[in-house]
Amino acid sequence: MHASFLPETRRVLREHGLRPMKRLGQNFLIDPPVRDLIIKVAALKPEDQVVEIGAGTGILTEALASCVRSLWAVEIDPRLFAILKKRIGEREGVTLLQEDALHLDFPSFLGQGAGGGRAKVIANLPYSMATAILLKLLPLHNLFSFLLVMVQQEVAERLLAPPGKKAYGSLTVLCRYHADVSLVAKIPREAFYPRPEVSSALIRLDLLPSPRLETPDPAFFFQVVRAAFAQRRKTLRNALLNALGEERPILEQALTTAGIDPTRRGETLNLEEFGQLSNALHDLRKRMVIEG
Repeated sequence: MHASFLPETRRVLREHGLRPMKRLGQNFLIDPPVRDLIIKVAALKPEDQVVEIGAGTGILTEALASCVRSLWAVEIDPRLFAILKKRIGEREGVTLLQEDALHLDFPSFLGQGAGGGRAKVIANLPYSMATAILLKLLPLHNLFSFLLVMVQQEVAERLLAPPGKKAYGSLTVLCRYHADVSLVAKIPREAFYPRPEVSSALIRLDLLPSPRLETPDPAFFFQVVRAAFAQRRKTLRNALLNALGEERPILEQALTTAGIDPTRRGETLNLEEFGQLSNALHDLRKRMVIEG
């Protein structure tokens, strides 16, 4: 039986008169082997730049600060931020940010990825905000080399699902567009305090230098993807007709050009097929404008 950070975490919270807030998804990591696994998988070097999202009481923050010279620790809760300042605020190379990661301007303090190379993100993401934060971070491939994130098991399944599976959706396609996604480990509920109602998983997303697909209009590509999943029980033809408001002859022609059976469901298409379909639709729309 290995030691636990639970006594220390409880003591720190008690000394500051704090209780974990459910609405902020505060489940603190208390398992030393899991913390050590995160450090091992990150394979940090002294010259690395690291952004930690959800620093909490600083258990992981201290370990990260011992590995690199540049660490930005982000924490939204002012109560926990006070603990971090007391615990690690004076440490050289550590910058504490009391911010909401969803509204944080990462390029402003990372310098557009210039100089020290791309940073690494390590995060224990609040369950309720995990998807939103991932959607913000994934397109920032010029700033970040990888995201090593703790998410609930349900989100992990969505990130990893192959086409045709129930968990496969627009988030899966977005991740494949921007990154290579891999499961590092499944993490039991007992690794956190308070113990969450569901299990978690440690996921690594290695961001590609540029998107995996070449598409003339990325925004339109994702519009098509979201439309295909908006009504999962409908055929691809009907789902796109309803969600995009596309004229049937144009949609039929695009599906034919892309070599996709219109009676398939959107959840069966892989990333490349979504790219072929959106590009065909985009080209037809552009041609109509020119000829119209």
